[in-house]
Amino acid sequence: MRLDGVVLSAEEHKSLTLWLDGRKVRDIPLVRRRWIPAYFHFHLKREVLARFPSTGTMALTTPDGKVVSWRGCSEWRVKIPHGDGRLFSTIESGGSVDKKGFLAPTPQQVRTRQDRYLEIYQEANAFFSQHWGSPMLLLYGTLLGVVREGDFIPGDDDFDAGYVSNKGSPGAVKQETMELVVQLVLHGFSCRALVDTHFVIDAHAMFSLNSTTKTPAGGAP
Repeated sequence: MRLDGVVLSAEEHKSLTLWLDGRKVRDIPLVRRRWIPAYFHFHLKREVLARFPSTGTMALTTPDGKVVSWRGCSEWRVKIPHGDGRLFSTIESGGSVDKKGFLAPTPQQVRTRQDRYLEIYQEANAFFSQHWGSPMLLLYGTLLGVVREGDFIPGDDDFDAGYVSNKGSPGAVKQETMELVVQLVLHGFSCRALVDTHFVIDAHAMFSLNSTTKTPAGGAP
């Protein structure tokens, strides 16, 4: 379910609140650009809609409680025939709808997932160190959590790591990466495109080119 629109009277608010049957689902950020009205875009994913009631009433309000109307309508009816009505019981148990519109896990589910990531990382790091000539290095949010807190960032539900490649061109790194996938599979690991929310460690290749360290996200001196 996509929610899109412009808000002409949002003053300086930074977000809107999405309601379902009079209960808060989450806040939706307002995007502001020069010369155009504030607008919003949010996509509720299928797994969230499956927790909706089979019928319900939705509405949007500003943080101070003003209803965001459309053509004089202050709310709208939705029908989700397969909805099981468990959205708010999930939220009350610690779950939430995240910023990407997915159903976020409860704190206990996150902790369980993080522990599993550490188990996989230990095994993968041993492979990289023994068979690939480079240990797995922590990156991005995973590294930030270790530096700041000695742990995962609270609520972090992914794991970023990388390895150093000795190859000197993007093409060579690409070929090496394909060979790496084969070796990982032969050593008992599962490699897949990121199309679901199973336990996945993102392993990024890093290499030097013209005195610049290259990563999938760009380069740094």
